[in-house]
Amino acid sequence: MHTDYDKKKLTHIYNALMEFASGNLTIRLKTTHRKDEIETLARLINVTLDKVSTFFYHDGFVNQTETYNYRIQSIFILDWDDSMVAFNPSVKKILAFNENELKAKPFNSLLTDKSKLEWDYLKSELSKKGKLHNEFIELSFKTKQDSIIIMNCLVDKLLGENGSDEKIFITSVEIEKDSEKKKGELYKKITTSTINNAAPKRKNYKYQITLKPGDLEKINQVHEYIQENLSDPLPSLKKLAESIGTNESRLRHGFKFIYGESPYGFFKSERLNKALQLVKNSDVPIKKIATLTGFKHVSHFTIAFKNKYNYTPRDIRKQSHINKVEKGFKNV
Repeated sequence: MHTDYDKKKLTHIYNALMEFASGNLTIRLKTTHRKDEIETLARLINVTLDKVSTFFYHDGFVNQTETYNYRIQSIFILDWDDSMVAFNPSVKKILAFNENELKAKPFNSLLTDKSKLEWDYLKSELSKKGKLHNEFIELSFKTKQDSIIIMNCLVDKLLGENGSDEKIFITSVEIEKDSEKKKGELYKKITTSTINNAAPKRKNYKYQITLKPGDLEKINQVHEYIQENLSDPLPSLKKLAESIGTNESRLRHGFKFIYGESPYGFFKSERLNKALQLVKNSDVPIKKIATLTGFKHVSHFTIAFKNKYNYTPRDIRKQSHINKVEKGFKNV
């Protein structure tokens, strides 16, 4: 039975997690020299919060000239058989399941088939490591209404006293650039009038097109489809246009006006951006990263990666590990 002290400590833990979930990355729990399970959990949560906070400021991952807002989408604590020990209230809101429904589901049952494979692989890699080690992974979740929610997740292990009673700690964080607000304002202008008469014109973009509210929604469907299927070949522009009920010209020029590049150009950029994050912030093998980002041959992946970032994936991973070691020494 929990004492009054235990109940008070659990309340502090809950409040800290809620603060963190609302975007306060500076929140930490006060710890003592006690050696009970609740105190151990508090210390482990502090370690995880530190890792999540520094993760987004890792060398090159955050543009220091941009202003960012952070929002925790969800927190899961799992046993190794994927049963959910705990989760924050946002999980219920995002996935539209009630608490009893979630408690009855294993974590992997919430994932799409493709994400299940990636999750199983990551979990097998985590099980090989004998110490705390954070990993980054993008997972697609199925809601109760069968829609798909993509979450960028940081995965770590929570260890009990003497390394026993391991748990898996998953935090998904959404980063919103202030520049995205400007994009939202542009969307609003497009949906209330025509590009020719009201919305600002993109510099050096000669082709003019009038987009209706329905066109914006259709083009956004293609944008989301590309983001959710980076490991698959991109369908032809004709097939993409047919899938949303428009024509190739409207899709091509509308997409380029809104996002600054063609659907295929955006597809290539997003694949390599995802690859860069995995190379720098995880231990997933380079060959596996190539597959996850839609490249059939690792040699083709390396060439495309170097053309965009001027360094090979192995060069960047090596430098990333050196930076982590140096940072560790500074903190000693």
